Amino acid sequence: MPRPDADMLGKDAIAQANRASLLRFATMLALIVLVTSTSPAGLAPAVFASMTLCTAMMLLLLAAFVRERIWSDHLTRWDEAAAMMGLSLLAGLFVDPGAVQQHLEHLTGEAAPVPSPPLPSGD
Repeated sequence: MPRPDADMLGKDAIAQANRASLLRFATMLALIVLVTSTSPAGLAPAVFASMTLCTAMMLLLLAAFVRERIWSDHLTRWDEAAAMMGLSLLAGLFVDPGAVQQHLEHLTGEAAPVPSPPLPSGD
């Protein structure tokens, strides 16, 4: 049995809502890729992961603010946020911490402190 909002919207309205959601998602992703392409060498995965994470958080806030239903027959901002979060986690797998640290050292002009190993206990 279909959910009530499917009867209220109709198939054409659902398709139109899905197209609008996919267009929003593609536009946000294109802007993120554009900004990422301007990042320094080696930092692109970190910039992409950070940008998609921030976008996912903003989408979550917006979806809550406009009170979109989480479970709906069409794509919503909740779905867009979940996809952005998935892309963020996926991009995070490719982040090189050494490249990020090297870039930070270059920006600050000083070496980042290296944590010392723990001292052996006297027990």
